[in-house]
Amino acid sequence: MSIPEIWHRVCEQLKRAVSRYYLPSGVKNYTSNDSLPVFPILHKVLNSNLQINKHLLDEWSTLANSVKNNDFQFLGIRWPTDLTNQIWHLDPITQDQWPADQYCYHINYRNTDQYGDVKYIWELNRLQYLQPLAILAAINDDKDLSLFCLGQIESWIDANPPYKGINWPSGIELACRIISILVVTTCANNFASEKLKNKIHNSLAIHGYWLMRYPSRFSSANNHLISEASALFILGLLAPNLPNAKTWYSYGKKTLINEATKQIYSDGVGAEQSPTYTAFTVEWLLLCGTIGKDLNDDFPQEYWQRIEKCGEYLRWLTDKQGYQPSIGDNDEGKVFFSQFSAEAYTTSILSGIANTTQREDLNAEISVPHLRELFFGESKPSSEPLQGVKCFAQGGYSVSRTYTNDKEYLLVMDHGPLGYLSIAAHGHADALSIWLHIDGQPILVDAGTYLYHSGGNWRDYMRGTSAHNTLSIDKHNSSQISGSFNWSAKANCNLINDDNQSNRNLIYAQHDGYKKRFNVYHKRKLHLLDNSSFKVTDCLHGDAVTLPVEIGFLFHPQLNLAKNKNSWIVSNNNQAILEITHPNDILQSTIEQGQKKPLEGWYSDAFGYVEPAPRLVFKGNLKTKQEVTINFNPLFK
Repeated sequence: MSIPEIWHRVCEQLKRAVSRYYLPSGVKNYTSNDSLPVFPILHKVLNSNLQINKHLLDEWSTLANSVKNNDFQFLGIRWPTDLTNQIWHLDPITQDQWPADQYCYHINYRNTDQYGDVKYIWELNRLQYLQPLAILAAINDDKDLSLFCLGQIESWIDANPPYKGINWPSGIELACRIISILVVTTCANNFASEKLKNKIHNSLAIHGYWLMRYPSRFSSANNHLISEASALFILGLLAPNLPNAKTWYSYGKKTLINEATKQIYSDGVGAEQSPTYTAFTVEWLLLCGTIGKDLNDDFPQEYWQRIEKCGEYLRWLTDKQGYQPSIGDNDEGKVFFSQFSAEAYTTSILSGIANTTQREDLNAEISVPHLRELFFGESKPSSEPLQGVKCFAQGGYSVSRTYTNDKEYLLVMDHGPLGYLSIAAHGHADALSIWLHIDGQPILVDAGTYLYHSGGNWRDYMRGTSAHNTLSIDKHNSSQISGSFNWSAKANCNLINDDNQSNRNLIYAQHDGYKKRFNVYHKRKLHLLDNSSFKVTDCLHGDAVTLPVEIGFLFHPQLNLAKNKNSWIVSNNNQAILEITHPNDILQSTIEQGQKKPLEGWYSDAFGYVEPAPRLVFKGNLKTKQEVTINFNPLFK
């Protein structure tokens, strides 16, 4: 931690100590009977003749019935319905109540076994489930549903006084909640009583004050900073009479302009090394840019250029079914909410980028109807599949897209940084890993995320090298974990030769993650062959030593692997799709699946959910400069 950051943290702690006892009177006592702030874009759409997708309307009607019947479901977990009167502080797993009357910064929400993973309670308190309900109520002129949405906001305000409880210490949660409140006020303004208008104005003033007082800075200035700055910009622009609204607006816009070019590299890759976190960051940037453009307060050209470049990157990562390889962390965060069930989130954001930048070629091959269409335009499928090899050298990914026997092959190799800033909070120890999708089916996968603060050993495993499709030495990770979101040492990758401007058949890179402990570099060549075949060649370079290694490949749980003489056959629904061969006896192959000591062979496709998955691993002793080649050959006819 740098000296300036240490000083910032000290000052922040002093401010927190003061804030326990003090709230400026202009904020604490702020009330207003003015009309509540509205999203101009949404307001125009709701008052136009736009035909909303019937599938969405039906989906929102089902959602409304569920929510009104106290059937809350977030991150795959259903809240206990008999405790909904205390739902704002309830952990759905342990069914314990987080402290509601304790100063927010005195609550330990990291690595606590008592209350569960704080991610669950924070997800509910973003109030995002109210967004589609409020819009549905406005479309159907449903007063009762509008009053229900307003009642939920009032219930939240009453149960969460300033500073008290688990719902105040994290700025990103406040930012997401502000957007939900503004969607409801846009749709149900006319039904709010004068008393409730005062409450909401006061709560928004307190939210804005708290965000401005405790911004994410230095090693924390990642997607959290984008979220906080976005909410302050929007609140300052749409509610200009709130105390310090002009300051929020100016700070928010300046920060967004600066951060857009930091958190999205010039080649479009998100600096946090996670497609879903990149999509989350871009959703905020799109929202602020769209609001600014609509109110003749546009953002500079470079801001939009970064968004557009990000669209190009995400488009290359998106297969024909709208899926992207799961790279790095994914907590399923979003700005706009449309349903409890899983969504093709990144593909939906890609559609928003295509519409706002007028780049139809950035649309995926499927459309994703979603509430955010009301802000960013209708989701439309593209008829132009991508083919070829694309290298994103700064962000650190090479992508190959080929077609064989009418089957699409999406192959990705990582040769980039661990993550963003000093803590690289959402990166994984996946240096030189590869991912493979065949015709929209994930084949070679990242283990996923599973849990955050309460994950313990699971959190370490899911981020570790053995949970990725790369080489490890003596069970060590290529980057060293030192906490749920921290690293004590980070591997550095560099591209040796990607051959990208000639025959495009070789991606060659190395990393130094094992240099300090074993004085060797891991080098990997990815050879792209005919008919979508490829081979991976691994080698250690450095001192003349022999080291115990594992070269692992984690497969999607839906797949089966079977030994066939000198090869392994990968099958999906009893259809052989891939053959894997290792042409020499340097390493021996085996399958690990659902192993607990140590954890090996697990996969999570949603936060809070994990299941066994086959891991094909090649084990043995490897001498420096000794090459190991593993071949992957499609079997589709």
